[in-house]
Amino acid sequence: MPRPLPLLGLCLLLLNSCSKKDPAPPAPKLESEWAVQTFYARQYGPDGALVGVFGPVPRTGTVKVVISADSLIYYYAVWNGNRTVFARGTGKSYAYTRQGNRLTLRPTGEVMEIKELTEQSLTLAQPDPVPLAPGSPYSRVDFEYTYTR
Repeated sequence: MPRPLPLLGLCLLLLNSCSKKDPAPPAPKLESEWAVQTFYARQYGPDGALVGVFGPVPRTGTVKVVISADSLIYYYAVWNGNRTVFARGTGKSYAYTRQGNRLTLRPTGEVMEIKELTEQSLTLAQPDPVPLAPGSPYSRVDFEYTYTR
């Protein structure tokens, strides 16, 4: 008489191995060296409605930012007499904290939002941290930068 227990065990093993899902790919890392590609400025009227868009302005090769786990360091292209180089200290270095997709720069309190983060691209949105001049036709201006690795 055949024994059904080994056959049942084999069927369960095959069923279990077929139902396993592939693990999800790891989330892209923010920490990297990023080269700016484009820049946008969105202008809003006194009622908060979008009234103008400036951009996209290509900025390829003019700015890069190096993002570590707790800081952003901007480098700007400068001419050194022989060639264009990225010089540390030509821009600013900021410490930051991250909560989800929100980066808060210290000590200024400026906020950046990660709108998109993939293996090859990063889009950061930033409300204008500088108050607009009295009499300005805009209530605010928001900025958006697109980077590639």
